[in-house]
Amino acid sequence: MPELYVWYEAEPAGADAVKSAFSQLREAMTTELSRMADTRSAPEIDMPARLLKRADQVSRSDGLRDTWMEVWPLRPQTDARAFEAYLQDNAARVGLAALAKSGRHVERFVTPDEPARRNDSVA
Repeated sequence: MPELYVWYEAEPAGADAVKSAFSQLREAMTTELSRMADTRSAPEIDMPARLLKRADQVSRSDGLRDTWMEVWPLRPQTDARAFEAYLQDNAARVGLAALAKSGRHVERFVTPDEPARRNDSVA
């Protein structure tokens, strides 16, 4: 099963804001995907998405940062590029993208036994 991993760094003082914005993002994604479920263009995910925080902080030139990771499990038939665009648009809308100090970095992983699909590649 493919999964999108989105990682970013944020100010430690903003931890509550990150958690709140992620909750809003997950809710928005769930609501909108449910609404779109009857259309062929609706990306599909197996909820729930998870939010993780790195156990230790990282030191940057401007101070300490927390590293956050969102895990979004996708169904095999989901177009990962379309889902990523939809996810990033919603992250900006709820203010999560603004909390990411150096941007949101998206990577896609699949189970090694899965055949690759052309439309799933995420750059």
